[in-house]
Amino acid sequence: MLRASLIAAALVVTPLAAASSTDERITTRAEFVDRVANRNLSRLGVGVRVTPGGQIEGSAFGTPVTGSWDWRGNRFCREMKWGDRSWGDSCQAVVIRENRVYFQPSSGSSVYLYMR
Repeated sequence: MLRASLIAAALVVTPLAAASSTDERITTRAEFVDRVANRNLSRLGVGVRVTPGGQIEGSAFGTPVTGSWDWRGNRFCREMKWGDRSWGDSCQAVVIRENRVYFQPSSGSSVYLYMR
């Protein structure tokens, strides 16, 4: 339970402010692969990587993160597991702002990770 709370704290849900001139909305799979795939995406105890072939791999607080992704319309769609916990299918808009990539579900809030 403590670990679940820690991962939730690490992936703070942050409203994506009105688009600024430095925002770049990713709308195609090719753009996503070019800009995000194979980069280290990290945030407080979390480090993941998405591969061009559709895999998600990494760890959060020492526990493996695995999953798969594809591109539907203009959205990144993924299924993920963290240890024994599963997150079902979720499609999200992708926005790059400076060194951050924001994954924004249709609910309007977003999670961001730093790209390295």
